[in-house]
Amino acid sequence: MMPGTRRLLYTAGLLVALCAAGAAGYVPLVFDSSSILYKFGAARLLLRSAQVAGVLAGFLVLFQGVLAARFHFLDKIYGLLSLYRVHRGVGSGAAALALVHPVLVLASEDLGVYRLSLEEWPKGVGALLLLSLVATVILALGRRRLGIRFDRWWLIHRLGAPFLVGLLGLHVLSVEGVFARGPQRAGFAVLLAAYGVLWAGMRLRPLLLLRRPFRVSRVDPEVRDVWTLTLVPERRSLETHLPGQFAFLRVRSKAVSGEEHPFTIASGPAENGRLRFTIRESGDWTRGVGRVEPGARALVDGPYGRFTPAVHDPSGSRIFIAGGVGVTPFLSILRDMAHRRDPVRTTLLWSNRSVEETPCLEEVVRLEEALSGLRVVWFFTRRAPEGSETSRLDRDALEREVGETCRNGALVFLCGPPPMMEAVSRSLRDMGTPRRRIVTEAFQLS
Repeated sequence: MMPGTRRLLYTAGLLVALCAAGAAGYVPLVFDSSSILYKFGAARLLLRSAQVAGVLAGFLVLFQGVLAARFHFLDKIYGLLSLYRVHRGVGSGAAALALVHPVLVLASEDLGVYRLSLEEWPKGVGALLLLSLVATVILALGRRRLGIRFDRWWLIHRLGAPFLVGLLGLHVLSVEGVFARGPQRAGFAVLLAAYGVLWAGMRLRPLLLLRRPFRVSRVDPEVRDVWTLTLVPERRSLETHLPGQFAFLRVRSKAVSGEEHPFTIASGPAENGRLRFTIRESGDWTRGVGRVEPGARALVDGPYGRFTPAVHDPSGSRIFIAGGVGVTPFLSILRDMAHRRDPVRTTLLWSNRSVEETPCLEEVVRLEEALSGLRVVWFFTRRAPEGSETSRLDRDALEREVGETCRNGALVFLCGPPPMMEAVSRSLRDMGTPRRRIVTEAFQLS
């Protein structure tokens, strides 16, 4: 996709989303509920505001289906990981508006004569919806602090989404409110049906992936706690991926749980369908990677992502900054460059704790020898090779190694642990590198 076309589609997509949200919020201003006919003054304003907040909260809940559906055309425009970050923010926004909704409703009522009865059961459904939505957001944002295993949270999250939408539909279509009758009721029913189609499509995705299964051919140790899984297609492989892209990997093995996880495709595109994933043991699922048996079947959903020079500036000079196993997208890019004998000027700054904890070190050395435009700068923070000193990838090092290149407009790709990426990105901006010239990659589903 050409940069100009992408910018146009990017802006158009944002405008469509904002217009859709604005239209949703406008519905209570056009269609009166029976209850608002008996409200005047401040009480009328409060109830109207409550209705707008409630409709917007419901719209955001349904909009989550679009953000989570993994549409490839949206990935090409925005990047799937960016959409997932928006997904988390939209969830928090929906919960906040949902909390405001009943507060404003109660503020508009005369609580002295307000009574609940069995006839008010739709409001009880609304209360259950509110509690469930808030709980979903808390679990998504605080899973690690709460000590919940990813596979358990993922199952709850996947089952919780249709449960929330079901409660939303029951509440909205049953309560005597804005959607009690009229075209807006039919429109809401259509949105519910559209969400149902999206959800069914997401659940059927693993069945569709069975048409192109993979088999684990090798499980190779790189360094301590780092493994490379090599997969070969049993029938046909993925569509050709761009170097640096990622995919969702699901392995059928007793060594790991059955849910999917995103990993960078570390192999280059020109490997006859073979895929390599270099993975560090860092969580519930990855701790079992080294025990996966060769021959295990795997499903791969992808490719996704915009962390590749191919979609930014294919011919300009590049700076790659990696922390530990964050080098994997750069391995894919460098392997592809070596295959094409690409002479573009490239600097790789790579920080590791020690030589013994540096994955694929020998291959990177060979790639530096093979690529005339590649320069690798090594940083070892805990134990340096004999004759060298430990060093850190701080602002002084950045200024010394790539300061001039950054000022000349080089594109910077940054991948590593989140604290490291935040610190390096801040240093680059302080050095005058525009934010738009810094491309980052960070996998975090919860």
